[in-house]
Amino acid sequence: MLGEIARCITQLFLVVQNNVPALQLYEKLL
Repeated sequence: MLGEIARCITQLFLVVQNNVPALQLYEKLL
């Protein structure tokens, strides 16, 4: 189970790294 969580976090991190402008836009909405 921990391995699956770690994998999900890693994938999320990669997606965030590839979508920095989208992340900044998301922060503005907050």
